[in-house]
Amino acid sequence: MKKTLITMALAACMLQCATVERSWRAKGMTTPAGPPLAYQASTTYAIHLFCGWRPLVGDASVDGAMQNFVSDARKAGALKYEVSNVDQNSLCDSVFGITIIPLIFSPTITTVYGPIYSR
Repeated sequence: MKKTLITMALAACMLQCATVERSWRAKGMTTPAGPPLAYQASTTYAIHLFCGWRPLVGDASVDGAMQNFVSDARKAGALKYEVSNVDQNSLCDSVFGITIIPLIFSPTITTVYGPIYSR
């Protein structure tokens, strides 16, 4: 039990982050709003209580992930952005074969996808 708590604490420290991926080469692809600066995917990792009910460490709710998407787009120089897809996964079934703890402390991953524009 002690090892499990230590592992969960370490995972909580590592999962409080967000990553961003961008494709700068559109290769002629365009959108109704014109050619984008880049296509962006921002992924937010966090630990939530009770299968995503409340954020505990980090915030991978759709609102928190949208804030990360917007701040990442602005860091890349975007003035405008569109969201084309949001994907949220709450890993509350089992993690490494442990079934009770993930029901209470659930790792949650949310990814927001969309083009960003410089004008």
